[in-house]
Amino acid sequence: HLSKSCEEHTAYTQCVHCRYCNAIITSANKGVNDDTCNSEDCTTRYNISCPKFLNCGHRCPGCKYETRCLTCIDASCKNYTNIFDQDSDTFCNICFTEGLGNSPIVLLTCNHYLHYECVLMRLQKKWPGPKITFSHCLCPCCNKWLDCPTVPTLQTMINEYKQLYNKICEMAEKRLSYEGLDKDERLSDPNSPWYKN
Repeated sequence: HLSKSCEEHTAYTQCVHCRYCNAIITSANKGVNDDTCNSEDCTTRYNISCPKFLNCGHRCPGCKYETRCLTCIDASCKNYTNIFDQDSDTFCNICFTEGLGNSPIVLLTCNHYLHYECVLMRLQKKWPGPKITFSHCLCPCCNKWLDCPTVPTLQTMINEYKQLYNKICEMAEKRLSYEGLDKDERLSDPNSPWYKN
């Protein structure tokens, strides 16, 4: 920390910090747990966090709705597994404002970590206008469908969007056939952007 003297920095690192906002915890701001401050945001995050500890001694970074705990994302931990260079300091690719360690996270089947609350909010907001789109259902890192089978609350919402997507595709194919466009050569031309699409 450039703004602190060596003594101030040493004193800062020896204090207990909130696991979510990194504030120094004192008797005046101690929250529901020894490593959580009493701010509303941190209390909310504590209430949706997985309460378990991993074999390495670190807290599970996931949410309480998961069916299986995640692996440790602390890069200094001996049990840390590097997946796409994601660790507790890596920004969430939805909010880009906080590290993955600052809020409960989920692991998608594409192996990308995102904040649980960010994924939930993204799914609840749906598409931005009157035109139905499904970009909110795609991983912001790799554009694959969001799939999170270890967190049923999210997976149920995702499955509903998949059903809607499939129904819209089925209706579009019927309309294509009705208009006779299913025989259009662009659908069978490998050089066409509409090939098999």
